[in-house]
Parts: sequence; C-alpha cells; structure tokens
Amino acid sequence: MGIYDSFEQYLPEMKEVRERYGLYLKENNLPKTAEEKLFDYLVLIAAAYHFNKEIRVIEFTEPNIADTLQKPASSDFMYKVVNFTAQKMRYREMDDKTEFLSSVMNELYTKKNNVEIDTQEDWIYKKFPALNEYGMGKEMNVVRYALNVKPGMGLFNKLDDLCLKYDAFNYKIINRKQYNQRTDPIIIYANKDNQKEMLAELENIVSPYRRKDEYDMAGYQNLGNGIYIADEIKGEKMKQLKYDVLTKEEAEVFTCPLEDEREQDKRESDFTRCLRENKTNPVKVAFFNWVRYHQYDSAVSSAQYQVAKMIVEAYHKTQGNNLNMIRAKQM
Repeated sequence: MGIYDSFEQYLPEMKEVRERYGLYLKENNLPKTAEEKLFDYLVLIAAAYHFNKEIRVIEFTEPNIADTLQKPASSDFMYKVVNFTAQKMRYREMDDKTEFLSSVMNELYTKKNNVEIDTQEDWIYKKFPALNEYGMGKEMNVVRYALNVKPGMGLFNKLDDLCLKYDAFNYKIINRKQYNQRTDPIIIYANKDNQKEMLAELENIVSPYRRKDEYDMAGYQNLGNGIYIADEIKGEKMKQLKYDVLTKEEAEVFTCPLEDEREQDKRESDFTRCLRENKTNPVKVAFFNWVRYHQYDSAVSSAQYQVAKMIVEAYHKTQGNNLNMIRAKQM
C-alpha cells in the first residue's frame, strides 16, 4: 500500500484533493521533494478539517490550494490531521439505526450511589470511585471496551452495576445526534487485571443490544460479539514514535540523559529549538512537536496512535528508509 493509500482508505475524499494538488504542481511547474509533497498533503488535510466543520472533505475547494500552502499550517496542524483521521477511522453510518428514546435517557441519568454523571458537549460520562485512584497517578494497565450496541432499556443500569463490580474507571456515551454514526458509541475504561471475568459478563449484557459489527476499527480487536477491545496507549509507545523520526544521535539526547537535570533540560530545549528552526524537514518538526505534546497523555486513543504511526512510516518512505531496519540499528 502506498503512502497516500494508507490515509485514503480512511479519507477517500482526499484522493480528489490530492489530484487537484498534482495538477497545481504541474500547471505551475513546481518541483517538490517527496517530503515536501507529504507535508503539503498533511497541510491540506488540516485545512479541510479547519474549513469544514461537518467533516465532508470533498467540499474543500476554497481557499485555493496555493493560498493554503503559502500560509503553512499553524503549529497545531498535526493535531488536526491526527484527530480528524482518527475520527474517520472509527466513524461509520450504521445500517441498523435506532432511536434513542426518552425513557432510555431517563435511565441513563438515574443517579446511583458512588456514580458521578458528567454531561459534556459530545459525550455523557459515568464516573466511578476507581477513577479517583487512577487520577492520583496509580500505575495501572488500562483497557478500553468499545460497544457497538443499540441504547435499549436496561443497558445503562447493567453497565453501571458491572463497572461498580469490577472497579472500572468510567464509561462514556456519545450524544444522541451522533449515536448512529459511530461504531463505538459507548466506551468503557477499566483495569486490565480483571479483564477475563469482566469481559465474560459484558458479553452477556451486550448480547440483546448488539448492532452489526462486521466493521473494524484501527487499533482495536473486533471480538465479533458487539465488543471491540484495545489497550490504552502508554507514554513509552508514544516516545518510541518520537524517536522513530530522529537519527540515533538525535534520539540519544533523550535516551541517554545527563546526570545534571538542569543541564539535561537545557540540552533538550536547545535540541528542540534547533529542530524547530530547521526548515528542511517540515514533517519531522511538526510530528516531533505533536508527539512531544501527547507522549504523557494516557488518553491517546488507539486510532490516534495508529494515524501517528502511519505518518512516521510515510515520513520514512519519503526518505527511502526502512523503519524496522532503523529501529533494529538503534537497539
């Protein structure tokens, strides 16, 4: 699969944008390196996201491609690329739609002891006591269960009881407007230590509410029973992605720290500043900054990580590198 095909399996609308971009280069006789083309492509994804809040990239015809590329993307363009692509990876219109009845909403908002309900713009969160321990930095292996289910009566009472029984941290439900448009409208975050027992009970709960689940989501294992499962992305995996865009010598700035912490902080800051000022590797700079921002964020989803990994692999292809061989040399 080519560099761009890996993105366009999730963003098929970008194929048309890329074709227009190719015509723009040809008509204006603009020679660009493979890395510059990849950078421009990511900028166009970010611009499409910025100018189209409804996530219909094919409508992105203005601002003109030339204007967009002459004002490079803001510093957060990688954030837009990764978030947008990750959304598309887990977003699919359901064939068997369901109405989110008022009676179900009443059940959803029924308060139980030790359960906090937090309504936000897109999601409704049910929070459990174990979340306090997790929030205090206690080391835990976190697993997420994504449920492809209809919101029928009894479902949320059963999920509340299950999460309290197995000390799950929380679960969230997408709002009514988007419920039929996601493969994962309900996501549970729990401790992986009791996964086997919890999963067995969860399967029984989910069974009467299942929707079609022949779809796959990047980073998730489809169990074929209405449940998708994935480990949370830990900081170490995000750090590895950061090192994957660096040379062995550059990575040693972080992997072989100085004994003096202040000197090490200065060393890292100087390196980051020099990298940011280097205009010859725009993808490298943008990606490095994105990973640096997210590397300690335990909430990075499997889909986000998968997109970031795709960009790393695409970056190395533009350099004529084999990522697996590079990793082997760094070990």
